[in-house]
Amino acid sequence: MKQSTKKKLFAVFIIFIFGMSSLAFVATIFTGGGLPQQQEFKPLESFVVEGPLDARTENRYVQSGFTSLRFYYDNDAFLGFVEQLPAMTATNTGQQQLIVQKILANETYIEIITVNAAEDVRNVTQENILAALCRLLTVTPLECVALNLTR
Repeated sequence: MKQSTKKKLFAVFIIFIFGMSSLAFVATIFTGGGLPQQQEFKPLESFVVEGPLDARTENRYVQSGFTSLRFYYDNDAFLGFVEQLPAMTATNTGQQQLIVQKILANETYIEIITVNAAEDVRNVTQENILAALCRLLTVTPLECVALNLTR
């Protein structure tokens, strides 16, 4: 085979490959690409929720800078206090940074989850809850500054 014929066949082959890849790209756009559709993300209606969040929702909030507080309780002793925590720990501009999940359980304890750390509070008191939140929250709220001043 002549050198010029080889070059022409190679050029036609390359053009054919580029053409087919372009057609495949256009076809995947119109058919949805065969990828599973993600469920639409629905924002929370409140920063205090009854029961646990699904892992995907909780992870999405934590990855975007929120702190998740799972309050496992067997009595109502700290329920009112825990329900006020999102407002108490808001940033100085008023932005919420805490999501509280109230979960009925056989004992009372708290799990706090942030993008950088996680901590359990087994000895549940208002002081222990606030101290753990002050250590873990992304933005230190005014409540923590006031707590440090009184110590």
